[in-house]
Formats: sequence, structure tokens, C-alpha cells
Amino acid sequence: MLELVLACTTVVAAATVAGVAQQRQKAALRRLEAYAHARGLGIARSSPRGGMRTPTLEGRDGDLVYVIDVVRLEGRLCTRVSARAPRGRSVRLRLWRRDATGTDVTDAYEVRARDASAAREAVEDAAGALLRLTVREDLWLASDGTRVVCAWTGIEPDARVLDAACEAVVRVARTHAPEAPYR
Repeated sequence: MLELVLACTTVVAAATVAGVAQQRQKAALRRLEAYAHARGLGIARSSPRGGMRTPTLEGRDGDLVYVIDVVRLEGRLCTRVSARAPRGRSVRLRLWRRDATGTDVTDAYEVRARDASAAREAVEDAAGALLRLTVREDLWLASDGTRVVCAWTGIEPDARVLDAACEAVVRVARTHAPEAPYR
């Protein structure tokens, strides 16, 4: 009998925790939609993910289109900002946050790239935005030369972090790789 009571209590507790987590996610998604309205971004509904609809936001910076969405990466809900290089190829790099934070972007992020000088130019150009992103511990930014992606765990509630991520992605996408011709 005691085992039955413990099993029922566990099921109720798990359901309650799941319900609270789902309510937090819904609230975070509402904030994301409010961000889109405040910034004049387009909203396109995507298919349900994990039983909930997640918005896909689309913005423009000149001729460059960037997308903000919520995706599941390695089993976790993550906020992702991505953009395609507007012409030619962007620099190829991968950066992620270091354990230590500083006032210099080189203290805050570790960078891997094929062309160190082009990567340095891209990181220096996006330095202000990248420093504002150090509040997210598991943040990473990568460019394969045609697409730039920035992502971190959770549905982002802070408009300043979303603005910084958009700025960083746009700036890296606009950094032209020296070996690639312009289209």
C-alpha cells in the first residue's frame, strides 16, 4: 500500500513540475512574440515542437535576412539566431564562451578559424555585441562560410540579449572571406 501511495505521489509531483515548466515556456514564448512586435519583425508560426507552437521571427538588416527561432538541440530547447551571408562567402569560424569573463572579447570567447586574420576582423567587428552576450554561459556562434548561427540554452526572455545576438550574427555574416569572390 505504501508503494502505491509513493507511486501516485511521484506521478502527481512529476505532472506538476511538467505543468510548471510548460507554463514557463509559454510565458517565454509570449515574451518572444512581444519582442517581435516591438522590433517590427515578421512572425511565422512553425509546427508544434514538443506539444507547443514556437514562433519563427524574421528580421532584415539592409539586404541581409536573419531568423530568430526556438529549436531543440541535443534534447534541450534553445534560442537560435541565424543568417545567410549576403554575398560571396563569410569567414569560417567557431567561437564559444570561455569560463572566465573579461572586458575584452578575447578574454570572453575562444575562437577557432581557418583564416585567423579574417576571424579576428569578424570578432573585432562584432565585439560589442559579443561582450553583451557573455551573460549566456553556453552560448556559441559558428559560421560555415554561408550561414552564421548563434545559439544558447533556453527561450530568451531578455530583449537586449536577442538584440546583441542579432547584431553579432549580422556582423559576422557580412565579414567577407578573403579567398571567396563576391557574387
